[in-house]
Amino acid sequence: MLDSFFNPKSIAIISDNSENYSEINMQNSRTYMTHENQMKNIMDEIDLVIIDTKGKRVLEAVKQCMKKNVNACIIHYNIEEARKLAKGHHIRLINGVVFDTHTGFSSSDFRMATKGDISFVSQSSSYGKTVVDAAISGNIGLNKFISADMSDVDEEEILDYLEKDQNTKSVALYLENFDKKIYEKLRKMTKPVVVLNPGNKYSGIIKQAGCIEAKSTEELLDFSKILSMHQNGSTVSIITNNEGLRPVAMHAAEHEGLEIDKKGKGDITLAILSFHEPVSEKDIDKIKDNAVVCGTGNEFTMLHKNMIENRGVPVYPTPERAVRSIKALLKWEKMRN
Repeated sequence: MLDSFFNPKSIAIISDNSENYSEINMQNSRTYMTHENQMKNIMDEIDLVIIDTKGKRVLEAVKQCMKKNVNACIIHYNIEEARKLAKGHHIRLINGVVFDTHTGFSSSDFRMATKGDISFVSQSSSYGKTVVDAAISGNIGLNKFISADMSDVDEEEILDYLEKDQNTKSVALYLENFDKKIYEKLRKMTKPVVVLNPGNKYSGIIKQAGCIEAKSTEELLDFSKILSMHQNGSTVSIITNNEGLRPVAMHAAEHEGLEIDKKGKGDITLAILSFHEPVSEKDIDKIKDNAVVCGTGNEFTMLHKNMIENRGVPVYPTPERAVRSIKALLKWEKMRN
């Protein structure tokens, strides 16, 4: 059922401001701009309806969707009334934003992240957009994004969908409320889940659920990235082409309690690299698969970051962020085993 939200083949849009949807990416989808009273005239089967209007028009649009056996609706206003109206019917309602970088579909005109392996679920549309913007700024790829505030599609159903989704390697989750149903679902997840909650009031529950806790937006994305790339191990070696950066990395690692193998035989290699001149692809290929890179330098840094991450090795801008991410990875490995 949730495929209709992420990969709709046909879409109807009911909006007071159709120009808002002129630049929405509806790749591979047949799109119809319509009025709720004209839904019956669309001969095509409709997978998804976006209802961007208010008041009685919303409820009339939902009624028409039910008559046409539409599977899914994204509604921006009057969600509570719409939920009551749709209760007991097959139609599913989301009050928020959805995109899928692999199918190219977005339900909103805000920027879509580059293609990646992290799926992000947020109980707040506003905070969700903040995280997506941070991912774009940091060139961190996302797979799917869904904000499900006040929807009849709950977090447990979304997590179950992402658990089965082949393009999702890790899940970033923002929770304002944490109930027993979410806890039980998280305990059953086999994919890594990173959870951020305001005030860290659920720290103990998050750990018991087998998830990694993030304390900031930065950590939410950093930890989700390393866990999407499947490095593993228990000890760390540090290598660098700039010895001036080694003490910073060593201090950060010791502060976080990482076990450092000073003989260079650790399971995970933390490579602190200074990119002040171009590096060949042959040199990039020498970086071990089970590595984490801290890349610093000038205009070449982003070029090399992309080259390295295309090989499945995460890159961070500072030693501290790389070290904290390795610590999160080791926590996940310990929980899993």
